[in-house]
Amino acid sequence: MASKLQYVTISEDPIVSKLKRTCIQPNKTFGEIAVGPKGVVLPEVYMKEAEKILDMEVRPEDIWVISLPRTGTTWTEEMTWLLSNDLDYKAAQSKELYKRFWYLELAATLGDKKFSNEFGSVDTISNAKSPRFIKTHLGIDLLPKQLWLVKPKIIYVYRNPKDVVISLYHFMSMLNKMQGTLEEYAEAFLNNKCNYCPFWEHVLDFWKIKDEKNILFLTYEQMTQDLVSVIYKTAKYLGTTITEEQTQKLAQHLDYKNMKKNNSVNQKKQLLKFKVVSQPEDVNFIRKGISGQWKESMSQELIIKFDEWTKKYLLETDFPFYE
Repeated sequence: MASKLQYVTISEDPIVSKLKRTCIQPNKTFGEIAVGPKGVVLPEVYMKEAEKILDMEVRPEDIWVISLPRTGTTWTEEMTWLLSNDLDYKAAQSKELYKRFWYLELAATLGDKKFSNEFGSVDTISNAKSPRFIKTHLGIDLLPKQLWLVKPKIIYVYRNPKDVVISLYHFMSMLNKMQGTLEEYAEAFLNNKCNYCPFWEHVLDFWKIKDEKNILFLTYEQMTQDLVSVIYKTAKYLGTTITEEQTQKLAQHLDYKNMKKNNSVNQKKQLLKFKVVSQPEDVNFIRKGISGQWKESMSQELIIKFDEWTKKYLLETDFPFYE
């Protein structure tokens, strides 16, 4: 079905072309089009499934995690699934996270049947039994229209964009063997040429509806600074009772070092299977798990660019979390 969504092609954009030239194996993780009223950057193959996603049935018992990439999505998914499933660590360990938490648009953005078979597709999710756990990085205008009528539970996760771009840079270096500099990648990010950008439009659209009863707005920084409090807050939101002992055990399970070596969440098996990396030691899906790495990784010039870029978006908002 042809999509009614409007899009423009950006694959030949000078910034995108420059970024591709720094990669030994560029692939569909690079944006090719800017979609919808906000110009969300995605691969062109996504348009084949765009309407299907917009028209997807949403159920009251669904639980959604929505975020931009590299903002703590996996962390939040694992926490949410365990809190919603009686802290069943054995079940969580026996089944990879991507089989417990559907990735809404992954197959649509990669356009390859082997990924649909492995990770599921929009059709797979539509036919899945309830309760469904669904994650997505899509912006608010590209999500299923029923989401705003049915109003299932939605957990949104934000992270400081200066840390996001560093995490994305290392992730893309693993994914595409990118040889360019952080500054080159940041240029594309600041100019909305990376997948799922524009960043601040995505965040602020959800910040505006944060007070809706079905929305919980979390931040990566809160999770790194006081994970126990975030667990309690999320448990309350999900209607789950949790003891102090259970909370401490869950916090230990979610600790960065444990998540990194947990094969049900660290994507090692999948990255090796699909030959994204050739050696287990090259897998770097879960990297450092800290906040504020930009202070050590960014030049002063790049920090100023990010601060000035952010200022124009936050000027007339009450958004409090940018540092």
